[in-house]
Amino acid sequence: MKPFNHKLLVFLACAVIATFYILWTSQPMNLGRIENHIRKIQPEWQAFQRENNGFEGVRFSVFTGGNGMFAAVGEVGTVTERAKLKEFMVSTDPPRPIFLRGLRVLELEEKLHSVYDALESKQPNKPQMVTPRKPSD
Repeated sequence: MKPFNHKLLVFLACAVIATFYILWTSQPMNLGRIENHIRKIQPEWQAFQRENNGFEGVRFSVFTGGNGMFAAVGEVGTVTERAKLKEFMVSTDPPRPIFLRGLRVLELEEKLHSVYDALESKQPNKPQMVTPRKPSD
């Protein structure tokens, strides 16, 4: 009886795993699917922008993290607008998860700045900027 070839079994297992990896989780394929999705939804997006103010500074892109994600970048004015944008994105049935961390929300930034300013004004003995003197002639 001929001995079983374990090397062949390992090679075949690796080939099967690699094939499934390329077919089902390949980042380049996912990125292409997202790019196609963005092109496909442009008429809907333009209609959404006509019906809703405050989204002029938003564009869709491909985010490479997470093996490819459908991203919105730019800025919106309020948290409500961010929620409305997310709702729109979900309604388009994207091929990959949604990524919104690249989106600025001006309302939140203003709140953060006001908190920062309040904290900074309460600091005792705040160091003052010293203006260098000009050497006297």
